[in-house]
Amino acid sequence: MKLSADDHAEILNLYAEYNINSDAGDATKYANCFSDDGELIARQMKGGELQPPFVEAKGFDALVNYKRAEFDRRGGIYKRHWNGSIFLTQLEQRMVQGRAYLNTYNYAANLPPVMTSGVYDDLVVRVGGRWRFSRRYLVKD
Repeated sequence: MKLSADDHAEILNLYAEYNINSDAGDATKYANCFSDDGELIARQMKGGELQPPFVEAKGFDALVNYKRAEFDRRGGIYKRHWNGSIFLTQLEQRMVQGRAYLNTYNYAANLPPVMTSGVYDDLVVRVGGRWRFSRRYLVKD
């Protein structure tokens, strides 16, 4: 089964929409990038060891609350997310596996310009005629 060009483009737009809404701190639009039971799990590698999750948010309300709190912790400093090498594999008609590299950039003179790098492993589903993340699993380097 091969992903259509239209579906591929829509999913790439989902990745962009996620990043744009995350950077802007628009928690509602951010959470709307996920299915109703969608979840975000984020972990970090430290000394070659995978650490316990530092983010676990499942469902619309939890995702909104996570994004609001994360945005507030920035203290007015803005950052930009960039996903690259997005690789999509269709699993079923309405389900796609995605993998993407992440770089996050700071825009403050006293902070390092590259804040984070990592890899997302995603499950993307078609719900109500729209592609959404069902699961985003991030491992930061």
